[in-house]
Amino acid sequence: MHWWSRESLGQAVRHEDRAIDNKETFRWLEHYRKGNSLAKAMPGTHFVVIGDRESDIYELLMEAAEAKQSGEPVADLLVRSSHDRLVKTSDGTLVN
Repeated sequence: MHWWSRESLGQAVRHEDRAIDNKETFRWLEHYRKGNSLAKAMPGTHFVVIGDRESDIYELLMEAAEAKQSGEPVADLLVRSSHDRLVKTSDGTLVN
C-alpha cells in the first residue's frame, strides 16, 4: 500500500505542458511497474493492478500493451474507463 496526498493546490505549470513524470497521474505508472516487478519476482503468481477512472491514461494503457507483448511475466491491468473506447479485436473487428 502506498499513501499519497497533494503537496499544494493550484498549478504553477499548465497540465498540458508538463511531462507525464511531472503529473499526479504518474503514480499509476509507478503502481503498474511495481506490479510488473512483483510478477517477475514471483512468476507463478497472478498479479492484477487495478486503477480507478483517473488511471485511464494513454501512457499507462500503452505501457501495459507493450509489456504484454514482451513475453516476460507481467501483471494484468484493470482500469475503470473514464471515456468510451473503440477497441480493435485480434481479428480486426472494431467494438465500441
